[in-house]
Amino acid sequence: MRTLLKTLLPLVLLTSAVAAQNPTPTAIPNGLPEWAYNIPDKVQPPEAKVPNVVRVAGSSKELEASAIAGNANPPDWFPDEHPAPPRSVKGPMPNACGSCHLMSGQGHPESADIRIVVKLASASLGDATQDEMLQGGEFLAAAANPTATWRSTSVRKTGPNRYSASGTLSLKGASKPQSLTFRLTGDGLKRHVEGSASIDRNAFGIGSGESAAGLASSVSLTFSFDATGRAP
Repeated sequence: MRTLLKTLLPLVLLTSAVAAQNPTPTAIPNGLPEWAYNIPDKVQPPEAKVPNVVRVAGSSKELEASAIAGNANPPDWFPDEHPAPPRSVKGPMPNACGSCHLMSGQGHPESADIRIVVKLASASLGDATQDEMLQGGEFLAAAANPTATWRSTSVRKTGPNRYSASGTLSLKGASKPQSLTFRLTGDGLKRHVEGSASIDRNAFGIGSGESAAGLASSVSLTFSFDATGRAP
């Protein structure tokens, strides 16, 4: 025992000396990345009060907070969107997988990264004269800006298979915030997407000539396509 104490005491003293010489930083050293330093804000937000009954946007279920507290009985807010999960996911059991992951096994919409690219040369009104005008400089200017790109910045679920997304639309040399809504169906690696958006054409300089005098400033857009994922 005495020998063990003689061995541990120098280690304890050495650890204390190192900690004293290298205290926990309260600021990020110059030139070093922020992610390497977990420095809490001086002013912390008040602790959120958990209501007795818990609800989630888009779900019709209401659950008692005490029934879903901890990791043994994770809630399933959208049971109609997926097959019945195994016990290892839904519990009851210690650290059920559903406490960290969605019951469906899919990723959270908040972590989605969506990108839509449209080739503007494919736009057509079904008339050669009007198509030439649409591709021209007063409207899409497709020769100078061949594509329109929308990329998501945030996605949230609004109901069963329904989502709302915010993002940035890059069109005709301008990039502006643009939201859209969509519905996602299918399973496995094959999905069908249907959605819509309302775009302010004036924000992108589309329809700047006399030919656009009678057009509304807001353009309603609908889209539909099938998507096939890649197997891991």
